[in-house]
Amino acid sequence: MATGIDVFDLCGIDQLCSGLRGGTEGAVHVMRELFEENRKSAWGIFLVDAKNAFKFLNRNAAIWNCRVQWPRCSRFLFNTYRGYTALVLQGMTKTDALLSKEGMMQGNPLSMLMHASAVLQLIQSLSNPSTWMQNWYEDDSSCASKLPHLRKWFQSLCDLGPKYGYYPEPKKTVLIVDSTIMDEAKALLQPLGIIFLASSFLMELSLKLKKQLFTLPVRMGGMGRPLLNMPATCDGCGALFDLEHALDCKKGGLVTQRHNDVRDALGDLASIVFNNVLKEPIVQVASTRDGTPALIADISIRGLWPPQTVACIA
Repeated sequence: MATGIDVFDLCGIDQLCSGLRGGTEGAVHVMRELFEENRKSAWGIFLVDAKNAFKFLNRNAAIWNCRVQWPRCSRFLFNTYRGYTALVLQGMTKTDALLSKEGMMQGNPLSMLMHASAVLQLIQSLSNPSTWMQNWYEDDSSCASKLPHLRKWFQSLCDLGPKYGYYPEPKKTVLIVDSTIMDEAKALLQPLGIIFLASSFLMELSLKLKKQLFTLPVRMGGMGRPLLNMPATCDGCGALFDLEHALDCKKGGLVTQRHNDVRDALGDLASIVFNNVLKEPIVQVASTRDGTPALIADISIRGLWPPQTVACIA
């Protein structure tokens, strides 16, 4: 998207859905390390979700914020959302139609960037690095700090959020604390109606997942345990068939199937955007003189880079 870089420059690390590479992974590591360092000091992590943020976003405020913060795309967004979309159910007349006056259309390629720009002022108004650390991805937010500070942050979020159409849901909000301070956390934050989760539960879940990942090669036939009901020979080249051959054979089996699936999916997506898309185009015909085989690409797309120029993808 030509103007998407504007939202990236605008939001930076405040809203990770703007396109920051590795942003979510970095945020997970930072929050985890911060919690591990302070878990015995009455610290916790809030994981907050909002009530259907795309549906309840304050549309007028969002359009205005985009006009100020994202001017290159603001006219297009205004033309898209300035009217009311009518929803007519079976048995209804047009006069009884339900009008969509708030929120955004899910599936709209611009909806995530528009939402990022719309709630940026809310995120920045809650920012207080000296007291707490917060992270946002779209409508999902997290905050790590001491328990009293977390209570203040969440109450501020509940007070300011509705102005932007952001409604935190306490019943879907989780507070992660160390098991040794669970009673203290409940005494302070139980009135908020949130869910409490001990960090020991997450450790047990993490160990369980690691165990499953470790035993995955065994279930696939590794570490001396063969796969069951395997054919004796390869259907592509006739060689003896085992797990290694199934993953490496270029004439038949899984490699070719996976390759073709990716090629077909890419070609189908490209044909939605471009008019001239071919699968397996011949780049160079085979030579009868020296026996050079034909050069065949996977997909060709006209206009992918320079206009009227064919790009071959292999």
